[in-house]
Amino acid sequence: MEVTTQEQNKRQEILNSLPYFTGTENYYEHRMFGGGKLLLTDGVKYISETAESFWLLDCIASYQGKLRNYTGMQVWTLQRKNDCEFFLECSDGNSNRLVYQKIPFSDFCLSSITYWLCEGVLMLKSEY
Repeated sequence: MEVTTQEQNKRQEILNSLPYFTGTENYYEHRMFGGGKLLLTDGVKYISETAESFWLLDCIASYQGKLRNYTGMQVWTLQRKNDCEFFLECSDGNSNRLVYQKIPFSDFCLSSITYWLCEGVLMLKSEY
């Protein structure tokens, strides 16, 4: 899959913006099937909009029923394996894997992203 100039610009825009997300001023609801919700910080909302990756939030939300008895922090990492294939992993922050999923195709513009989920709030590490 060839990377276009527009995709390169989008990736660079996101990478240049990440250092500015420290803490959050707002929380945004991401509704889950079944009535639950995740709260998103400014940084997660920005990446979701700019990278057109709300599908990643849906994926994370879809595992919350399975993880409902797990009360600790969740560390979610999306990592590129090759051009368009990714792996999504959730750990407890201490290298104990809770979830692992192959994403066979995505046009996500970053090679990786990590979100932390703590007490129902999905955030960037810098926003903790």
